[in-house]
Amino acid sequence: MSDPDLARESLYATLLKAAGADDNALASNVHAHEEEFAQSLDGLPCPYPPEPLVRLYERSSSLRPCVEAMVTNVHAFRHRLVPRIDLEAADADQRISDCILAARLDNGEEDPPDPTEQEIATKRAEIARGIKIEAIRLNSFFRNCSSIGWTQVRKRVATDLEVTGNGYLEVVRDAGGRISKLNHCPAVNMRLRPLEAKPIKMWRRRWVGEVDLELEEVNEKPRGFVQRVNMDRTFFKAFGDPRVIGASNGAVYDSPEAMPKGEREATEIVHFGVFAGRTSYGVPRWIGAVFEVLGIEAYSQVNYLGFDNKGIPPLAVTVSGGTLGPGAAAYLENYMKVRMKGRMNYHSVLLLEAVATNQEGGTGGRGVQVGIQPLTQPQDAVYLEYANRSEDIVARQWRISPITRGKVESTFNKATAEAALKKDEEQVFQPARAEFDEQLELTVLLDLGVRYHRVESNSPVASDPDSLSVILERLVRNNVLTPNEARKVASNILNTDLHEIAADWAKQPAAFTLNGIPLQEDAEDPVRSKMAEAATTIQRVLDLRAKVHQETMAQAAMAEAKARADEAGVVDEHEEIIDGRPVTVVRMLPEAFAKIARPHGASNDAAEDQDDAA
Repeated sequence: MSDPDLARESLYATLLKAAGADDNALASNVHAHEEEFAQSLDGLPCPYPPEPLVRLYERSSSLRPCVEAMVTNVHAFRHRLVPRIDLEAADADQRISDCILAARLDNGEEDPPDPTEQEIATKRAEIARGIKIEAIRLNSFFRNCSSIGWTQVRKRVATDLEVTGNGYLEVVRDAGGRISKLNHCPAVNMRLRPLEAKPIKMWRRRWVGEVDLELEEVNEKPRGFVQRVNMDRTFFKAFGDPRVIGASNGAVYDSPEAMPKGEREATEIVHFGVFAGRTSYGVPRWIGAVFEVLGIEAYSQVNYLGFDNKGIPPLAVTVSGGTLGPGAAAYLENYMKVRMKGRMNYHSVLLLEAVATNQEGGTGGRGVQVGIQPLTQPQDAVYLEYANRSEDIVARQWRISPITRGKVESTFNKATAEAALKKDEEQVFQPARAEFDEQLELTVLLDLGVRYHRVESNSPVASDPDSLSVILERLVRNNVLTPNEARKVASNILNTDLHEIAADWAKQPAAFTLNGIPLQEDAEDPVRSKMAEAATTIQRVLDLRAKVHQETMAQAAMAEAKARADEAGVVDEHEEIIDGRPVTVVRMLPEAFAKIARPHGASNDAAEDQDDAA
């Protein structure tokens, strides 16, 4: 095992050693096997040197379609911001309540009480404001994080990942320590450095619930990187490494002021790799089909060189019953070297001259026969079959269908093509997007403090009008889209502007309108919310005014009745508790009722008439 080349071919091994940490935080004990042989500043030996892989990719007709298919379908459709909690969803309050409970549990409470409605409302307002502000920050960050655009950076890192098995994203911070730039770092001259011998203290953000983050101190052994260009070396540090490291010498300093004059501080690297069990580097997906890749290249070279250097003439002229004439051997040699090669001589004829011989071996005989004999030529179909099978083997390393990489076969129809595209999307591209998004979230986005959104890579949008029509019809039928929302989608299908309908029925799913359900106003709309609040206030004022008016009229009637009772003569006046309330009870003589019922100023005769009528 002393030979490094032999050692790199052994299985991946892990060594469990003492952590040596000074506090209670534990550090990983895993080491890579190749670190035993590479303690120099040049980095760990790469099992598959990236430069030959890149050169082979540049001239291969089978690798580029597969790599381009992966990069385009995974990274070329930009990204979107998805709120972690949809505040308009039916379970929004429950999820907000869970967030509050998660924070209380994280603080050490064993059985925390459920949040109150006021606490949930306060948290909801905080999340709504955070979603708005964070979306503005993220959109601004991704627009300005690179001079070539974030999509191009992603595509270049992904191309390196598919070709060499490794992709490197450089992270640059501003003077305040905040991430400001994301750059592509070419994988062809990047190398991994060994892990640090001792753990160092680092800070990481961790999740508490769905939308809350907490800083925690961890002990880790970071891995640095080195870039070799000619004789120059540039050092990088692992993402999140808080130490001050020189970019030109890899030395560690106590502070930026302690660095020598002219020394630059090392930036950070996020490493993407295709996992392999025996090395810390990533391994190309197509390395198992490397002989097929080389075979296709050799086949192409043979076909190309065959035009100028073919070694078999198309036909030969033969003479029997005689001997070759003088100079025939020199003629054949010159023909093979000069007249047979090249596209201009592709149909040249080999002419052999002979002299008839008699039975005694002398000249002058008869019966010389001249024949034209076609010679066996290499068959293109043999190499074509080999090339097709080799291309399929290479593409199987990515599990990509022929139509996705630009190859349309005669057996394809619309159904098989759609099935192939669906399989590629579900089995290859979607998992690759999710893997990239997750690593970006665990590194860059957590460092930025992004907690209200997920950054998700977009998938291709169906552009077939028939497919879009079917999708649109299903969404409307299942009450997912309102008529106005459906008109927006239909505008793209018909390539014309369909304006929104102002009627209320166009603002809710069609099934609601058909079943007589009125339009539910959006409580989140500020204009509608203020109008509803004003209407409620006005109604309360009107109700209060009517109540005051009724109480005033009742008090006036009571005062008038009491005055009349005093005039008629009160027999008994006292307070009783009726239905829990004090009530003044007045008892009068029977003849006093006529006087109370008589209006002021009426005659006694009129009162008697009223009594008779009663």
